[in-house]
Parts: sequence; C-alpha cells; structure tokens
Amino acid sequence: VLCGDTEAGVTLHHMIEDIDAGDVVAQKEVPIGATTTARELYDELSRAAVDLFEECYPFPPELTGRRLVQDPAEASYHRQGDFDFSQREVDWRRPASELHAWIRAMIFPPMQYPETAVGDRRLQLTRVGGDVGEDATAAPGTVVATGDNGLEVAAAGGTICVRGLRDEAGEDAIGSIRTGDRFISLPGVD
Repeated sequence: VLCGDTEAGVTLHHMIEDIDAGDVVAQKEVPIGATTTARELYDELSRAAVDLFEECYPFPPELTGRRLVQDPAEASYHRQGDFDFSQREVDWRRPASELHAWIRAMIFPPMQYPETAVGDRRLQLTRVGGDVGEDATAAPGTVVATGDNGLEVAAAGGTICVRGLRDEAGEDAIGSIRTGDRFISLPGVD
C-alpha cells in the first residue's frame, strides 16, 4: 500500500534459510485498490493464503515438482521495524499522492489509525477516497470543501478526500468539521 503497488500476493514455496526466497510452486494475486487500507489488504492476503493452501493440498508431486526460481532482484518483503508505526501524525505538507498512500498504509484497526488534530481536538482518519484531487492553493491541512463524499483537505500538490474521521471517543467527527478548518499534526502546533 505504501509503495503504491496495485497488487500483492501469497505463495507456496520451498523453504530455505532466506526469507521468502525458496522456489515457488503456487501463487495467488490480490488487487490493491485506490482506497484499500493496510488492514483490508492484510485480511485479503490472509484469505488468499488459506484459499491457495486448500486449492493445493495435499500437494501432489506434479505441484511440488514445479519450481519457479525467485529472482532476488525482484523480491520484495519487509522486515519488522522497516515501517515506524509509532509515528502516526499526518504531515499535510507531504506530496498528496505520497500522503494518500501513507494514510492508507497506517489504517490498521483496531491497532492504529493516522492522527491529526483541529485545534486541541485529536482525530483519527479511518477512510480516505481513492483519488488525489487537483492542486490546492490553500495551506496544507486546510479543509477546502465538505460534502456528502467527505472532506477535501489540502496537501502539497493536491487534495485528499477524508471519508472517515473519528474523535478520541471513537465517535464520527466528519460532521463537526467545516470548510476553512485546518488540520494540524499536533494539538496546539501549527
């Protein structure tokens, strides 16, 4: 999600000492949509892994004999610690397309949501729209429009549609935000 990929996948592969490096015997792809969050992708990949296992079990010789060698230059995986989940404050000054991917990558209920604030009110983003809007002339973090589809919020070089927002009590906060309000990273810091 963070890298902007449009698909992810799961594999059954021969086990070797390196991580995800053994020869592949079967795989299943999962699309990553423009609004897919990290949690949604995790759940889809978990279902795909179970489906793939059930489709292949009891692993006939013609399956296990199939060996698609993985090219280490093409391999991608992330080790624990590659992504700092403790840094959840939204930096509205980031480029809109990069920020859009980062927000979606940080949405992983019930563990975490990206956070922002209006004044001293701390808020969590729970859903964003799929398209990054056109360049906004408003200061980053400024709500440039409100409507049935959510809030259009200025970032560097564009806008992000915030479709889900909740307060610290877990209550919906979208309706309390007005055009012209400004999201900031930390309460009291501009």
